[in-house]
This record gives sequence, C-alpha cells and structure tokens, in this order.
Amino acid sequence: KFREQCWSCRIKKDPIARAKHERASKKRRDSLKTEILNYYGGKCSCCGESSECFLSIDHINNDGAKQRKIHGSGEKFYYWIKYKINLIKIKYLVFTNYCFWFHHKISN
Repeated sequence: KFREQCWSCRIKKDPIARAKHERASKKRRDSLKTEILNYYGGKCSCCGESSECFLSIDHINNDGAKQRKIHGSGEKFYYWIKYKINLIKIKYLVFTNYCFWFHHKISN
C-alpha cells in the first residue's frame, strides 16, 4: 500500500516511516552542529564549557536578526556556515546560553 506513494506522502501517513525520517534528520542536524562547533573551537569562548548541548553560535557584530532574515536559522544557518566557512571564520564565536546572555548584557 505505502510503496505506491512517494516518500513525502509515506512519511505523512506511515508512522514507522515518519519515525525513521525524524531519527535520520536529527542525526544529520546533530552531526552538522558538531562539525560547525568544532570548527569554531568546540568550547565556549567565555567559560570553556565543551558540552555540546549547552553551546551555540553567536554573531560578533550583533547582526543575527538581519542574517536570519537572509539565510534562515537552525539547520539552514549551520548549512550556510558550512558552505561559506572559509569566508566567515571571524564573524562568530561559540558561547553557552548563559555566557551569550551575559556577553550581550555587558556589551550594551
């Protein structure tokens, strides 16, 4: 029954196919995030925390909102960095959420 449908239709209707697709997507996203974070040092620029679940990318020039409108956020943003990585090494830092908040509070 499901083999007659395209993959997109299958994942909408078949819970097993949907679960498989979601697991593969999460694995791909996590791998991409790990690759980007490691490129930028793999630890917080402020406190040195290296646990990936706490880390994110910060825009040095506070132009994140502008860039999200152009390139998207989350996975789209990480893919954009991956393909432009040689051009933009100096535009980003890795921070924990706490250090990100603290950094932006003291810089304003």
